[in-house]
Amino acid sequence: LFVVDNKDYIYDKLREKYPNVKKGSFYKIIYSSKGPKINKIILDEEITDISKIIEAGFKKHTKVRKYDLNGNFLFEKDTLFFRR
Repeated sequence: LFVVDNKDYIYDKLREKYPNVKKGSFYKIIYSSKGPKINKIILDEEITDISKIIEAGFKKHTKVRKYDLNGNFLFEKDTLFFRR
């Protein structure tokens, strides 16, 4: 998934073509001025700078809360992840 002008574009072939790419990682994407659907992901340029990730519109979260199917709280764990 990548975002341009607040629109989500799904790079759904990535997992098939590159199974070693970690879920939740950030990579540089180059896209055409004709439209984001023409794009290329640069897998050897993982983005780890948190300020760049936040600048791209993602919010930093540090807690995950898990619930069962009935909505009952199970546990909370500390972690670091980003979500739009």
